[in-house]
Amino acid sequence: MIESIIEILTDNQSLTSALLKTQVLASRLDNDDLRNWATKELQGYKIDDTLPDYRQVRSTPKGDLDDGLNYQMNTPLPLTIMPQKFADLLLKFRLYNGVQSLEQTASGEYGDYLIKEFAEDFSNRLSKEVQQNGYSLKIHGVKMIAHISEVSQALGEIRTKLLDLMLQLEKQYPTLEKDLKKNDFDKRPVNQKIIQIMSQTNIHTTGDGNVVNTGNNNTFNVDTKINKGDIEGLKKALNELKIPEGDINDIIEIIKVDTPNQETKTLGPKTRGWVSKMIDKTLDGTWQIATGAAGGLLVELFKHFYGF
Repeated sequence: MIESIIEILTDNQSLTSALLKTQVLASRLDNDDLRNWATKELQGYKIDDTLPDYRQVRSTPKGDLDDGLNYQMNTPLPLTIMPQKFADLLLKFRLYNGVQSLEQTASGEYGDYLIKEFAEDFSNRLSKEVQQNGYSLKIHGVKMIAHISEVSQALGEIRTKLLDLMLQLEKQYPTLEKDLKKNDFDKRPVNQKIIQIMSQTNIHTTGDGNVVNTGNNNTFNVDTKINKGDIEGLKKALNELKIPEGDINDIIEIIKVDTPNQETKTLGPKTRGWVSKMIDKTLDGTWQIATGAAGGLLVELFKHFYGF
């Protein structure tokens, strides 16, 4: 299995085949972390997932600028006059799609550029922020543009990380496939090695229900252990993340009536709505945490609460 994955990766074949085989290997090892990562790379990430750094690629933000005298269309946005959190958001094009879709994009099948257009209410919000900084400027039609070479770079990083993992496993456990067929084989050392190598994840769970965010912009250590259905533990963890008390009270009421999907291990609609609201609060500064980390960190807390 490992040899086959290495062959696919080194022959520059589609990542889909390598990741499917990785899912099989992870299942045989009972390694949820590796299996979940491979699944997300295949199926794509959800909007409330914490996106790995390699899936946040360089972007050129553009829009229409109106200063009362001149109207410039489709011009680069003046990021230096914007609050840093908005500049950071606009400079990173987030790639949520699965690898097969990304490979099609990187091939140029859909053109040379990826474009994400924002709703006009975002442009209005951006205009307000700029005007509060003392600039008489209205912004319309905000969009982010990324060249497909950035997608190729992201795919290359996925390939490199997976290849490095497989090469190290092959070197340290050359008889792994045979060992997995033994009933008394101890998988723990192998799985510990895999977790050690998987450094690309921004959010990970430690063994006792604690959650740690190791993103670049903010670091939060949640020391509270959250057991399934433990409302007090959840409240304490949310407090440690410095979430406003009113928002904590709101979500506690929501989880009393909102039912998650245990089969697909997804949050209920009202809970997802609350998470989205909190992500918005990272943009206006109401909640001081990196926007890219917020959604995934909250989802990890709820996964512990619901016992996913």
